[in-house]
Amino acid sequence: MLTARNAIVATITIAILSILGTVISLLQPPDSDGYGHDSYGTRGAGFRGVFETLQRLGVPVQRLLVPADAIHETDATLVLWAPYAVLLHREPVYLQRISDWVARGGRVVMTPPDGTLSDMVQTMRTGNPIDPVHELFSGLGLDGMRVSQANPVDESSDTSGGFPDPIAGIRDDLPITAKMQRAKAALNLPRYEIQPKFTGCFADLQNAVASIDVPQTGVDVLVTQRMPLSGRIAFRDADGDEHTLAASFSVGRGEIVVVGDPRLLQNQFIARRDNAVLAAHLLAGSSRSLYFDEFYHGLTIRGNPMWLVTQPKYAMTTLLLLTVVALWAWRRAVFLGPALTDNTTSRRTLVEYVEAMARFFVRGHASHVFLLREVRSGVLWSLRHRLGLNPGQESVNDIVAALERKDPAAAVELRAAVQSVDNLLLHPKRLAGRDTVIAMQRISACL
Repeated sequence: MLTARNAIVATITIAILSILGTVISLLQPPDSDGYGHDSYGTRGAGFRGVFETLQRLGVPVQRLLVPADAIHETDATLVLWAPYAVLLHREPVYLQRISDWVARGGRVVMTPPDGTLSDMVQTMRTGNPIDPVHELFSGLGLDGMRVSQANPVDESSDTSGGFPDPIAGIRDDLPITAKMQRAKAALNLPRYEIQPKFTGCFADLQNAVASIDVPQTGVDVLVTQRMPLSGRIAFRDADGDEHTLAASFSVGRGEIVVVGDPRLLQNQFIARRDNAVLAAHLLAGSSRSLYFDEFYHGLTIRGNPMWLVTQPKYAMTTLLLLTVVALWAWRRAVFLGPALTDNTTSRRTLVEYVEAMARFFVRGHASHVFLLREVRSGVLWSLRHRLGLNPGQESVNDIVAALERKDPAAAVELRAAVQSVDNLLLHPKRLAGRDTVIAMQRISACL
């Protein structure tokens, strides 16, 4: 039946089950069911392939869900691969911590955010476009660097096998939803083989990496503007111009390796040509401990508790907890149903009630006989319990025999008192009130 109490119980039960479900889901790995653009991602745009490739090669690789301060050793490599532009803009302090860690001797392998998606998401949310690439480079001390685009093949030639260019033609006057649809199509890109050139600290890779696959058009390349490089990976486009695909910089006592296009190590590219070999040498070539940063992919909890309220799971948990507390407070403060009657104080004492019942029994027919029988059976029942006899041992002989072993005089008095009551009960018509009272007093004294 639907009542106020049942409604409250049902609400609290649902809230508890929802909280338990949320807690269980939060204890699971934050893998976004493989749809994320991170090391958990199993789709074409994810990086699960390179992560598991490094694991199979025996590289000590793990995911990092906390700020870089947790990496106590400087002899390690932090992979900052395609961080989210929104988080770069909102969490600059974490980037400064990474910069300080590199200055102490750490190594970072990074790529800029994916401009085809992150800028659109930020514009769609706030309406204010940002420059995440500049924020990333300036935060790590690479202020003179920017990202441009190069085409390995001539745009006028059709070498894609009939695939349209998914990025070309995205105009500024298109609505955000149309841009997102075109950007989603860009995740399955036509590929093109190039022969990279390795110099500086990357010179040893010339014999290990013969060719790699890159997106056919719109490859993100680095413009270093005469910055001092310790190593460079380059290729030539369709016009013969040389472009920087990746570069290495010395920062303090550490090193930063910047790769222009994060798509080179996506799942859809990692198994092509020598992409996996290039990834293994770039990320783990120094035989260091390897950490994939997932903080800037949103797979961790921020330090500000109010940030959790903006996330659906935590907001729902908070709302349910507040609902349970409010219902508990309301239930404790308000009594449901009709008002309770006031407890009135009785005007009679216990002695008065006993006297009234006694007068009632005396008025009844054969009341003396009833009282004598009840008192006799009550005394024997009490003595049986006191002596610890079994329920079947309720006769006078059994009780007297047990009482003789403890108090012979009391046993003799009990037998005499019971005998006097039995004698009076043999002649109920001759029973007088005085004899009844004397007999009850005598047998009650045996207790």
